[in-house]
Amino acid sequence: GWYAPSIDELVRVYNIKAILEALGAGVHSAFYWSCDENGIGYGRYVNMQNGNDNHGTKGMPCWARAVRKF
Repeated sequence: GWYAPSIDELVRVYNIKAILEALGAGVHSAFYWSCDENGIGYGRYVNMQNGNDNHGTKGMPCWARAVRKF
């Protein structure tokens, strides 16, 4: 059941970041890759400092976080 989240799902994670941190599931204030691509060699990510999404080269260092539905 675990998978790489979409941009929309990562934005939802950002929106509940304080709740996750209170539960001990910390979210780093960093960029997190989504499963979405933006052309060959580019992926989309969410900035967990402000909730903005953007794209960058796939070689760019970003965190990854798996999610699952329940």
